[in-house]
Amino acid sequence: MASDKALEIVQDGLDRHARATLSGDIDMMMAYSDIPCTIETMAGKVVATNRAEMRAICEALVHSIEVRQLSDMVRRCLEAEFTSEDTIWATYETRFLRNGVELAEDTYTSFMILKKRADGWRFSGIQLLVSEGDPVSATLKDRFG
Repeated sequence: MASDKALEIVQDGLDRHARATLSGDIDMMMAYSDIPCTIETMAGKVVATNRAEMRAICEALVHSIEVRQLSDMVRRCLEAEFTSEDTIWATYETRFLRNGVELAEDTYTSFMILKKRADGWRFSGIQLLVSEGDPVSATLKDRFG
């Protein structure tokens, strides 16, 4: 069952994480990342089992975005529902822009699991439908490929 509260929680996390990513605020990115955290793309799966691994993924993503000279990351929660009081399943889309122009090749849809922890909601598992050259795939390939 879709929930307005679940949508609100997910959208808030997506917005804050996107701002942190674009500003290079690794600590804020980490604040939304659960440990362990599973990230999957068509190219494979990575499980960050400790903070150092998650930090490396976050740093690599920021670098990938900087190299591509992306100026904005727009994320929109499409659906979200509580599967328990401490778990939300959600789908969302991500669009990247460079100097105010949307880049169609970097747009993707994702499925995400959020877990409620003592200090708030955290991204626990993410499955991304991304192309080979987009920032997330490039990050995972460069870091773990």
